[in-house]
Amino acid sequence: MWIGIDNIRKGTSAQKYELLNYISSLNYSHKVLLSQNYDFYSEGKESLGHHPCTSIFDEFIPCCIANGTNRQEIIRIMTENPANFYDVDAI
Repeated sequence: MWIGIDNIRKGTSAQKYELLNYISSLNYSHKVLLSQNYDFYSEGKESLGHHPCTSIFDEFIPCCIANGTNRQEIIRIMTENPANFYDVDAI
């Protein structure tokens, strides 16, 4: 079973971090998939400000690191977890 933390976008990083932190405290971070919803791509194309498809990198990951999440853990969640989910080799 996998745990999806979805709809990561501007203004949600603190809330999503708390959820990830709780899941990690239960030793299930190896089963977490992060998502920001592709649906917002068209919304972002027309935006002159912040593009919603970059929030996971621009806001969420820095929030996690600032709150003590290990960089290697974030890298693992972003690479190994999806590779395991899709049954492909991680880079």
